[in-house]
Amino acid sequence: MIEDSKANGFSFKISEEAKNNLEQLIKSVDSGLIISESDYIVNAIKSFYGILD
Repeated sequence: MIEDSKANGFSFKISEEAKNNLEQLIKSVDSGLIISESDYIVNAIKSFYGILD
């Protein structure tokens, strides 16, 4: 769904605080602090971040 939105030219705007929190979450994922049995959640977070303005 997120990739479809990006392909169709949609973007999402969030507050700077929310964006900073999302960046911290991604850093935690990348550093291995968050362990998931499925990469689906991790990939969804990174995909959503990729389409933010």
